[in-house]
Amino acid sequence: MIRRILKLTLQLAVFVLIVGAFTAAWLIYDGLNDLGDRADLAVVPGMALTADGVPGPTLRTRLDGVGKAYFQGHFPLIFVSGAKRGAGYDEAEGMTKYLVGLGVPPNAIVKDPHGENTSATASDLARYMKRRDLHSVIVVTHYYHISRMKFALSAAGITDIGTIHVGTPQTGDLHNIVREVVAYYYYLGRFYLLPQAKQLEENVQEEAPKVQQEIKDDAAKAKQSVDDKLNNLPK
Repeated sequence: MIRRILKLTLQLAVFVLIVGAFTAAWLIYDGLNDLGDRADLAVVPGMALTADGVPGPTLRTRLDGVGKAYFQGHFPLIFVSGAKRGAGYDEAEGMTKYLVGLGVPPNAIVKDPHGENTSATASDLARYMKRRDLHSVIVVTHYYHISRMKFALSAAGITDIGTIHVGTPQTGDLHNIVREVVAYYYYLGRFYLLPQAKQLEENVQEEAPKVQQEIKDDAAKAKQSVDDKLNNLPK
């Protein structure tokens, strides 16, 4: 029994590793292949600031990338989204100051201080785009984050999504890629599987009374048929 459990555990582990490896390869491929050339605006998801309240090296890479694309004319607006935790800590504000330092006009930057995570950023962006009647967006972030960001935007109702990646695969990115694989499947369950399961449950609840009534009707018809046959028997 123990040997069988160990064998099943090993098989499951191998399966998870294979699926994870294929998913990682897809995330890298998808992230490195940019889509679109023009959009109504760009979105840049934030990351932690340094102790001085300025973007760290990883976030600066994203901001340099979006600044370059802005000056190339890919979009007229930049939506910077990040967390705000306590006094003096505002990722969107820090991102804005950095972009202004690159020469981006302040009126070309939209600050979202409520983007605590990728999903929140997508929801905030969708609301902003709806209010301003904007229809297309280009995601500017690290290549390993592109797929999950697109997933979140699609779940928020945004359909016209382009991408510009920053960074290239490095050995130091391994932990980020592993995290993205796990997060991607979490988003898959959250935005697709759970809603589908909830819809199925609602459908079952909606159909249950109809099925119960049909069973009652069939039972009544069967009883009536039996009664008719009994009444027709010779006396």
